[in-house]
Amino acid sequence: MSRKIRVVSAALVLAACQAPSPESPSLRIAVAKFQHETCTFCPGGDTEIEDWTRVSESLGGEALLESGAYVRGFADRAREFGDVELVPLASPIGVFGGSSRSWNTREAFDHFLESMLAELERQGPVDAVFLALHGAMAVRDVPRPEAEIARRFREAVGEGVPIAGTFDLHGNEDEEFLEWADFAFVTKRYPHYDAYIQGERAARALRLAATGRYASTTATRKPGIITATVLQWTGQAPSMDIMERARRWEARVPDAYVSVFYGYPWSDVPDVGATIHVMTNGDEALANEIADDMDDFFWRVREEFAVGGYPGPQEAARIVSDAVARGAVPVAVGDHSDRPGDATHILKAFRAAGIGRV
Repeated sequence: MSRKIRVVSAALVLAACQAPSPESPSLRIAVAKFQHETCTFCPGGDTEIEDWTRVSESLGGEALLESGAYVRGFADRAREFGDVELVPLASPIGVFGGSSRSWNTREAFDHFLESMLAELERQGPVDAVFLALHGAMAVRDVPRPEAEIARRFREAVGEGVPIAGTFDLHGNEDEEFLEWADFAFVTKRYPHYDAYIQGERAARALRLAATGRYASTTATRKPGIITATVLQWTGQAPSMDIMERARRWEARVPDAYVSVFYGYPWSDVPDVGATIHVMTNGDEALANEIADDMDDFFWRVREEFAVGGYPGPQEAARIVSDAVARGAVPVAVGDHSDRPGDATHILKAFRAAGIGRV
């Protein structure tokens, strides 16, 4: 699939396609931001509008452009070009309770999305759109929220405007996002210390597309693999090897972008699990070649994810009790990022075992 270029920034960016001039920027890029890692199995009720505004009211202007590494990376790089005007759209910043919150209501989703689109209409027109997303948002009655965000922005800006999104590698996506957008840039590190870099990459790609120098042609694969987030650390195999393979493709083919989601298993959604997105400059055969190679490699190393084991609360209490009895103190206990919300159960087991000074 190929299409012309466009840009948005609120974590959307707006741009206009004219020759650069020293007097005024030629590209307007809208910037918008709408991020939530949703654990649909967590208790506590659905996430409402008030849960978003409890953390902060929506941010626009410079405050938005400084909110988070993805947006800052995008904004910093775009400004360095000298021919880009950023158009930040007031965006929701975070949810009270973070990723321990469950489903977003359709009302909350539509409320913030419609607000951003209304501001885009007021600020318009733009040459491109930048969307700072997550990839694991879950919304009642919206099967693929990030794709729906891209679709609504596409309707607003039309077919001639490139759209790029940045994502967390713990995302659940499929081909639908790239049916509406041109680029998807996913962190290659966990922890995600390359989020700023992915924002920069999005800025470069959008500018190329908006000036007619990149016709994004994409390929998507779903390897059919779901893994626990605690096993997705990119400092060890197989996660490290998968990302290294993506980087090698990008090094060999400068016009190719290879993005890998490991997936977010704590979400009961239709596109859960690993995803591979490939973008090339008008070369459909190359996009499919890279996507097939990455898909095949991911499948071949799948069993390497199923290693190790982690004790439950009672077993953890026994291990700590034994260590204390031997004098092997202090003892550090980590409740890994698996979202069960059972840290209090661990403390209860420690108390029952007579473990003190926790």
